[in-house]
Amino acid sequence: MKTIERESVRVAVLDNQGRVLLLRAVLPTEEWWELPGGGIEPNETREQAAIRELSEETSIAIDELRAHLGTVDTNFTFNGRRYLQREAVFLASADAVAVKLPPPDPDPAARHTEYRWWRADELADTEEQIHPPSSRSSSRRPSENAPRYSAAARSACAAAAARLS
Repeated sequence: MKTIERESVRVAVLDNQGRVLLLRAVLPTEEWWELPGGGIEPNETREQAAIRELSEETSIAIDELRAHLGTVDTNFTFNGRRYLQREAVFLASADAVAVKLPPPDPDPAARHTEYRWWRADELADTEEQIHPPSSRSSSRRPSENAPRYSAAARSACAAAAARLS
């Protein structure tokens, strides 16, 4: 199996009510909610990539990020390839605006089919699959194709929660 290593970014966008924006990623056999984000392009800083990815995936335009929350190492298998991905997670603020999702990528990419602004208590209580799964207690097994987040995700989620307090 071919292994692909890549650097990527995620953005935890908080609105003025302290809710976080998640996008629903859907494959033919599974789905989950995730932070907006994606790969870093050549000659692009992590911060530039985070701002660009947020705009591309949600149409939310921001000028700056509030903080770097941490780095999350993920590994997952998708489309016959093993991915080792290092994700820089950033915090950003935006009004709870209507998000405009782009047209879906061609198959077999995961498609973002909807968005939702989540309160902390909703994330804690939901039965939906949320990535990173460490952001709430869950006995559910993570999906095979969705990224599996390391313990660094706990730190990033804790940092975001502390900033909400």
